[in-house]
Amino acid sequence: MWEFDNYLWFLTSSIAEKSIPHLQFSPQLFFANKFLYTSLPT
Repeated sequence: MWEFDNYLWFLTSSIAEKSIPHLQFSPQLFFANKFLYTSLPT
Protein backbone atom coordinates (compact mmCIF):
# COMPACT_ATOMS: atom_id res chain seq x y z
CA MET A 1 0.00 0.00 0.00
CA TRP A 2 2.99 2.28 0.57
CA GLU A 3 3.92 2.33 -3.12
CA PHE A 4 0.35 3.17 -4.03
CA ASP A 5 0.33 6.04 -1.54
CA ASN A 6 3.47 7.46 -3.10
CA TYR A 7 2.00 7.11 -6.57
CA LEU A 8 -1.23 8.78 -5.48
CA TRP A 9 0.78 11.55 -3.83
CA PHE A 10 2.73 12.09 -7.05
CA LEU A 11 -0.38 12.02 -9.22
CA THR A 12 -2.35 14.34 -6.94
CA SER A 13 0.51 16.81 -6.54
CA SER A 14 1.13 16.87 -10.29
CA ILE A 15 -2.52 17.58 -11.02
CA ALA A 16 -2.68 20.20 -8.27
CA GLU A 17 0.43 21.97 -9.54
CA LYS A 18 -0.91 22.07 -13.10
CA SER A 19 -4.43 23.09 -12.08
CA ILE A 20 -3.55 25.63 -9.42
CA PRO A 21 0.13 26.57 -9.82
CA HIS A 22 -0.24 29.63 -7.59
CA LEU A 23 -1.08 27.43 -4.61
CA GLN A 24 1.36 25.30 -2.71
CA PHE A 25 0.48 21.64 -2.71
CA SER A 26 -0.46 20.56 0.79
CA PRO A 27 -0.73 17.19 2.56
CA GLN A 28 -4.32 18.12 3.44
CA LEU A 29 -5.17 18.08 -0.25
CA PHE A 30 -3.51 14.70 -0.65
CA PHE A 31 -5.37 13.17 2.27
CA ALA A 32 -8.65 14.65 1.10
CA ASN A 33 -8.13 13.06 -2.31
CA LYS A 34 -7.04 9.80 -0.71
CA PHE A 35 -10.15 9.80 1.46
CA LEU A 36 -12.40 10.43 -1.54
CA TYR A 37 -10.62 7.74 -3.54
CA THR A 38 -10.86 5.12 -0.80
CA SER A 39 -14.51 6.04 -0.24
CA LEU A 40 -15.46 5.23 -3.82
CA PRO A 41 -17.16 1.88 -4.34
CA THR A 42 -14.95 -0.54 -6.22
